[in-house]
Amino acid sequence: MLNNSQGNYHRRSVESNTFDSLIYLRYVIINLVKIIAEHLQPFFWETDFSKISIKKNKQYIIERILELGDRNAVQWLFSNFSLGEIKKTLEESKRISKKSQNFWSIILEDRPDA
Repeated sequence: MLNNSQGNYHRRSVESNTFDSLIYLRYVIINLVKIIAEHLQPFFWETDFSKISIKKNKQYIIERILELGDRNAVQWLFSNFSLGEIKKTLEESKRISKKSQNFWSIILEDRPDA
């Protein structure tokens, strides 16, 4: 049976391992964002890509990828934004061409907003 001091050591060890795991996960995410940034950069050629915020520039990002994106960019879009956000942008946007709006409306019309 563990005495209290051994139990506290074990708990600290687990907490330390959890903290280390979180630090590593943060490192992986930061590097993944860099990979994503490099992949999407061609669609934002006129913009300083390092200043684009997913939260602040959500509509701009969605519009640009729906209008110009390739398969990988569209997959990234659907994994980072909800279907509701994408449909709302599609309906409200003045920047997406009628051709692209029609295409995406047909693709998305039967999908529930989950």
